[in-house]
Amino acid sequence: MTEKAQFNREEFAKLKRETWNSTDYGSWFKPARGQVIDMLEKDALARALKGLSYETALDVGIGNGRLLPIYAPHARKIVGLDISSEQLETAMQTAREHNITLEVKLCGEASKIDLPDSSFDLIICSRVLQHVYDWRESVSEFARILKPEGDLLLLTYNRFSIYGLQKLYQHKFINPTKGRFQNPVALSKELKKNGLRIDYSSGALIGQPELFHKNLSSLTSKFIRGLEKLSGVPPVKYLGGRQVIRAKKLV
Repeated sequence: MTEKAQFNREEFAKLKRETWNSTDYGSWFKPARGQVIDMLEKDALARALKGLSYETALDVGIGNGRLLPIYAPHARKIVGLDISSEQLETAMQTAREHNITLEVKLCGEASKIDLPDSSFDLIICSRVLQHVYDWRESVSEFARILKPEGDLLLLTYNRFSIYGLQKLYQHKFINPTKGRFQNPVALSKELKKNGLRIDYSSGALIGQPELFHKNLSSLTSKFIRGLEKLSGVPPVKYLGGRQVIRAKKLV
């Protein structure tokens, strides 16, 4: 059972837009568990971008803009894309608070993107692929929009993690409108199929904080943060709650 079996593209986009327009995304990161998740995801993206710089960057599914302070120092111009006007408004507020220049664009649905070919040097897509109508179409769109030698930076939920398997079960048998977490092997193949070479691959959230109570203790928080030292070590890195991939568009 999949979203596409339940909805056509327009119905799917409408449902997602209504959901995100009514969602206080920032509230997810206020409890102790959310703070740990936020910190570990930001650290993972910072490591993937270390030492790199770009002229133009596109954040697909920018949400409330919480990642802006991480990648803004690496790009001269930033465009934020989202299906929700409410999220874009919050992202603009985040940009103003951090003195970041941001241009925003409302997106119909991220597996069909109304932007020209070869438009950006960097595309960031964090926590989004599980929410699109067709993630393979999204990867193809990212490759189309990237300039030659441009980079795609993905932070995706990992189906091979305990949390990912739990969510896969929920998606298959309980609620098909919930996100479909990515199979890293299939994702890697799709990137290569679209002319993208993987230059960086790491795990993240190795301790899978989502499996703990939202008000996790300081001791548990310290334990989860400590496990993150294994985020780049195979085979452990393939079992974390997230996968971080940076792939370059070949000429």
